Amino acid sequence: MGAAAYLGLAGQGVTGLLHGDARQFLCQLMGATLYAAWAFGATYAVFWGVNKVKSMRVSPQVEEDGLDYPEFGMGGYPEDAVIPAPY
Repeated sequence: MGAAAYLGLAGQGVTGLLHGDARQFLCQLMGATLYAAWAFGATYAVFWGVNKVKSMRVSPQVEEDGLDYPEFGMGGYPEDAVIPAPY
């Protein structure tokens, strides 16, 4: 191992995907995949736990009617704000 393994074939250390070998790229790809899997799993677990304590979804009726009145107390698109365009 030691310096000979670190310096690689070209004797210049990590030289990149185009000028060296693909091991560095594969190592970084595995790391990024691991981080993505960890982030997905941790987020899934947190949201699953929160959803068990209190549902994160609104009722189907509120979903159908819209969230403007329950959340904001007024319509998101009030009819009196509509100004017809001149022809």
